[in-house]
Amino acid sequence: MSTTQGTVYGYIPLFYQVTPDWMPRLHDAGFTFFKLGEEATVDVATFSLTGKKRANMRSLHNQFTKRGYMADIVMNPSFELTASLRGISEDWLGNRSEKGFSLGFFNEQALSHYPVALLRDETGQVVAFITLLRGSDTVSIDLMRSHGDALPGSIEVLILHVIEWARDNDYAHVGLGMAPLASVGEHTFAYWPERIAADIFENISYIYPFSGLRQFKRKFTPTWEARYLAIRKRRKLLPSLLRTARLISRKRES
Repeated sequence: MSTTQGTVYGYIPLFYQVTPDWMPRLHDAGFTFFKLGEEATVDVATFSLTGKKRANMRSLHNQFTKRGYMADIVMNPSFELTASLRGISEDWLGNRSEKGFSLGFFNEQALSHYPVALLRDETGQVVAFITLLRGSDTVSIDLMRSHGDALPGSIEVLILHVIEWARDNDYAHVGLGMAPLASVGEHTFAYWPERIAADIFENISYIYPFSGLRQFKRKFTPTWEARYLAIRKRRKLLPSLLRTARLISRKRES
């Protein structure tokens, strides 16, 4: 969108989840930045369950294996398969509503176009699933959902299978998604708008609690890359953050 079009129609241009390589160009175009969080990425070649640091994760993986749990990746899921996963999705959501902006949402037709990782119990029943987005050298996690009766750690174990599958299929990285507000406003000398913004975003009713999401992803010892919100320099930060927060937390229309 050009600046002229934005002025005529009253639009306020914002760029969400900007990567560091875009920052010089947006800076030259008159934008300033607020750090939204950090993207977590696992290096497939170096990831291993060996060693003391992985003892808990290795033990969890072995427990599921001994109980007869199995995982598989379905490249072209049928409509019947994706429809059968709706019960898991709805059970996982409970009384919460789907979001439709920065988070993936459950839709049978859309999901049939993407690979899905399935975790099955000893009876062959699917108890958890993860939808995957494929790039040139990276496979990224989108939806992560498990049934309410699934064993604790089901999603963690399924991610381990996704990493193994990515290695076997010559992918270099597995993207775990963004940890919002990672290290934002936490330092002693952080700008006061960052501290206020952290409180604003932390208290929005997201599907995934921010603090728990950061801790969960740290288990896989990923590398982290910052993601930013780019706003016009003449715009005030907090009003722009509030507008962005309302947009992100908006319920998806059915």
